[in-house]
Amino acid sequence: MNDYTHAIRSFGMVPDEMVQDRMTANYDARFVSTDALHCDTAIAAAKIQLPQISAGNQLLRYYSSIGSELTN
Repeated sequence: MNDYTHAIRSFGMVPDEMVQDRMTANYDARFVSTDALHCDTAIAAAKIQLPQISAGNQLLRYYSSIGSELTN
């Protein structure tokens, strides 16, 4: 679940970065979606079902798209 943890941490850094460096904030907001996708891929490859994590990843991708637009 390292990708999921990284996605959460990256998303948490965006508000501070918006003040300091909008370009970095935009990168981190977009990268959250990639981490969520990697997490879903790892779950599928392991042939396990974690509906709460999958739902969280879906929300991360949604919020990532919003964050990307806000920082663009």
